[in-house]
Amino acid sequence: MRFDDRIYKMFPMLVPFRDRWIENRMPVNPRYYGRFTFSGSKDFSMIMIGAHNGKKTKHFVRDASKHGKVCLIEPVPHLFQQLQMLHSSTDEMILVNKCITPVETDYVDFFAPNPDANKIRHFGDQLGSLNADHAKNHDPGFEGAIHKISVEARTMEQLLADLNCEDINLLFLDTEGFDAEILATFPFKKLKPHLILFEHKHSDGTHNIGEKFAKIIITLNEQGYQVQCIDRENCLATLR
Repeated sequence: MRFDDRIYKMFPMLVPFRDRWIENRMPVNPRYYGRFTFSGSKDFSMIMIGAHNGKKTKHFVRDASKHGKVCLIEPVPHLFQQLQMLHSSTDEMILVNKCITPVETDYVDFFAPNPDANKIRHFGDQLGSLNADHAKNHDPGFEGAIHKISVEARTMEQLLADLNCEDINLLFLDTEGFDAEILATFPFKKLKPHLILFEHKHSDGTHNIGEKFAKIIITLNEQGYQVQCIDRENCLATLR
């Protein structure tokens, strides 16, 4: 991951995030899910954007569903099919095969991994992105393992309206490079999730942290959130 030193001169409040990342080089571990509690949720206990096939978060999601509705969004068709096999769609468990985008559009070009992308690297099928070069920036070997598909799109504001959502305990984002842009367009004036977990490592391009990350930290602080880097990939924003 590259840090642009110019960003820290422009936004000195980000230095602790850089230092925290340097100190914490442990990979993402599902054990940190244990820090989230879902008791007291009034409406949606969790909305997860980029749910993948659901296998890694299965128990976490099922625990959340005991305390409120859960919405899982996954744009890649074959991963969404696996998600459907794992979680039955009910009034409390809502599965959505769409792409969340920063701007309004009916359909969007999405660069999806082939079902056998894991043969190239074990994380290959996790690299679906709106960025055409995202997977190739991880490994040039993904050149032939990514294909462009057209996916129905919704902004966060449209999604929340579709769901008639009035309250969210945890908003969970993993969109391979677009978390900061999606959060930048989130309708905070209408609704503020209690917790927001988002991936920061690709905020300014693959493995790049820069101005977009800086701006979303400022936005979240202005909206009343305390933000901390909890591992080498993710930040947690907690509503004060």
